[in-house]
Amino acid sequence: MLRYGLVALVAAGALSCSRIQEICPNAPETYVSASLSFLPEPEPPVLDPQKGCAQLQDWFSRSALPELGAGPVPPSSPRCTFASPASPPTLAAENSPRFTDTNNQIPGVEEPDFYKTDGQLLFKIAGSSLQILRIWPKSQAGLLASLAIESNASRLLLDSERNELIVIGKPRSREYAFQIDVYDVSKPEAPALKLRKLSSGAIIEARRIGRALEIVANNPIWSQDRSLDLSDSCELALLPGADTYGISRISTLNLDSGNLSEVAFLGTFYRARFSKTSVYLIQDNRVHRFDLAGTDRPRFIASGEFEGPPHWSPFAFDEKDGQLRIATQKKVLVMGLNGRTLEVLGSTPELAPGETVYASRFLDDRAYVVTFRQTDPLFIIDLADATRPRVTGELKVPGYSTYLHPISGERLLAIGRDTGVKVSLYDVADPARPKELSTFSTGKSASEAEYNHLAFTFSSWASTLAVPYSNGSWDLIDVSAEGGLRKLAEIPGDPTPPLTGWMRGTFIHDSLLLLSDVQVRGIDTRDPQQPPLIISLPKD
Repeated sequence: MLRYGLVALVAAGALSCSRIQEICPNAPETYVSASLSFLPEPEPPVLDPQKGCAQLQDWFSRSALPELGAGPVPPSSPRCTFASPASPPTLAAENSPRFTDTNNQIPGVEEPDFYKTDGQLLFKIAGSSLQILRIWPKSQAGLLASLAIESNASRLLLDSERNELIVIGKPRSREYAFQIDVYDVSKPEAPALKLRKLSSGAIIEARRIGRALEIVANNPIWSQDRSLDLSDSCELALLPGADTYGISRISTLNLDSGNLSEVAFLGTFYRARFSKTSVYLIQDNRVHRFDLAGTDRPRFIASGEFEGPPHWSPFAFDEKDGQLRIATQKKVLVMGLNGRTLEVLGSTPELAPGETVYASRFLDDRAYVVTFRQTDPLFIIDLADATRPRVTGELKVPGYSTYLHPISGERLLAIGRDTGVKVSLYDVADPARPKELSTFSTGKSASEAEYNHLAFTFSSWASTLAVPYSNGSWDLIDVSAEGGLRKLAEIPGDPTPPLTGWMRGTFIHDSLLLLSDVQVRGIDTRDPQQPPLIISLPKD
């Protein structure tokens, strides 16, 4: 069906400038002129707009149609939506107790989750409701507000300094689209919607970096309701080597001005990785770099290829000093800029022939990589010389790890499995001689923290790890250099069906809060046998 969408673009003239103005009379001028910027290899790729709509149609006629073949052309009905900006925020947050925030991969790059907290308030999505709770001080804990939301939301971001909560979801009336709602939560018992934006595409990744919200989304050119969905942007470009079956975009929302700016291009991407200054789009073994320009739309920098495929984890990619470090399924490599090309500067040999990378983590000039077949080798790789990455140390232990978490004193916490879920504590102070200090085998079948770092909850001030399990139970584990890993308590799952299992946990001072759809349970970490604090929530 996607091929017919491309045919329709040409045969029906759906991308003509006059047609765009017809269907989007209120479209910003930057979106009225459809354009294609494509210089075939080996010339350097650029995304600078070119004049007129004819170039895009001409490219489809010469390149896309011979590749895709002919087919019936259903009628097209493009859609566009534009929203107005809102006034900038002026509020500040209060002081809070110690608490665990979202387990972000990169400091200063906030990742969304279905709950957020500032240590005093807790915001969570439950079905079609936004729930706001006071969680500190304990004497005032309780539900403050439950607000119906208009989208199928699953992502929250919080700017506590400005008392802004960002809710990201999918409009119920559109197939490939996303909706951004920004709430003023300075009065948490009465949150006020201050900004709403709509755009096209299914979200791949979203991040908040300072006062910019960055979103990568894509959609097939031909949607399931058989209508051409050009939506907010008709300024298109073709990334070198990308497919021509979809439209992807990087959207930047200026949270101060309310302006949403976008760069759109042909190609479908299912991986996007952020640093504080760049976003990388990955398609198989090809990567495209865009530099983030604060609250303005990103700028295309370069493209390149590497020997892949990459390891599945989001931690397989990391940027340092403008260089991209990648853990593939077999090795670690470094890419750098050469004009408009990202080229491989250096690579390790295959780390463990016949084995596959299961976990990776880049920290400063080191990479930590775990491979697995029958044992779990932990490799330490020196990246100080990008042209000569080299393995400095290796340790083989039973089982394997899927997530590596740095803690103080050059220690690594790891979660994975052996006969069941397994937690390990490593000493990596000597890069030539890594040591496994302690292990804890839980005997449980599965944990979300094995594959989702947002479910990994560690209190640095209490040196305590909270591990969730698929049956809704949790383990509290003491993590110390002296005693290794020691089980403090096992917290059972929901006692009363049909309540759902606990989905997330967050440490607030000396308590662990467990979050489910209909309840928040507070566990005293100093004495887990004490009766828990219970906050009941309305059923959606």
